[in-house]
Amino acid sequence: MKLSCLPVSYFPDLISGKRTIDSWVREAAELGFDGFDLSILFFRKSPEDTAAQCRKAAEKYRISPAIINTYSDLTHPEKTRRKEETARLLQDIRTAAAAGAEFVRIVAGQGYPETSRKEGIRQVTEGFLQAQAVAETVGIQLVYENHSKPGNWKFCDFSAAPEIFLEIADSIDGSGIHILFDTANFIVFGINPEPVLQKIVNRVKCVHAADTKVHGALVPSVIGEGIVPIPRLLRILRNGGFDSWISLEEASGTGIEGVRKGWGYILKTWESCQKI
Repeated sequence: MKLSCLPVSYFPDLISGKRTIDSWVREAAELGFDGFDLSILFFRKSPEDTAAQCRKAAEKYRISPAIINTYSDLTHPEKTRRKEETARLLQDIRTAAAAGAEFVRIVAGQGYPETSRKEGIRQVTEGFLQAQAVAETVGIQLVYENHSKPGNWKFCDFSAAPEIFLEIADSIDGSGIHILFDTANFIVFGINPEPVLQKIVNRVKCVHAADTKVHGALVPSVIGEGIVPIPRLLRILRNGGFDSWISLEEASGTGIEGVRKGWGYILKTWESCQKI
């Protein structure tokens, strides 16, 4: 298992430029992470320059970029907007490759009331397959996440319901696209994540280790201090042969202390799973 971190608590400062990519990569290396994660939002103002900064910092601190997280919104009811969103995703994949990332996280899009289940699944599948064609040419691996709702979306994710998520996962099976499993997102919708993970564990390439204080809502917690059954989920992953990236989705707002606590908790929990 390799450990990385997506510093959600640092997003405002990293997006505004108040905090640099270099400072985040240095912190991740000093804490002992094997890799670091980024959001594509950090690249919006200057994609080429930011990608260069990422590569320079990775070389400087001898730590690799693991996952770059994108916000593909492929379910918009307007065809023109869907084309724009697909084009943006393709460019985001190229940017991630320029930054030296191994994986790109993709999501379905928003659950617009006008978009039916059948049409949404078709639109997402088509968009993902287009993205995979580009990813293969630039050496990026795509991972599809059971998502919830980023701050800039009006609606929750189209595939928030397990049955839709699993249907999309089935539609792309064999395409080369794998799964990024988020430990908290199903609980945010009041759903037990364990049965879902059991069904797709052999396809999971990356994990977002996230926690929430409340069942049925996203109230970010320091990882290991909320209600998410992380030990049981890690046990399922271990039994399924998982041996790739676990990324702390650190959104507790507690700064470096929250990152440090989450790092220690995941390492300790993973080791205890190995001993059983």
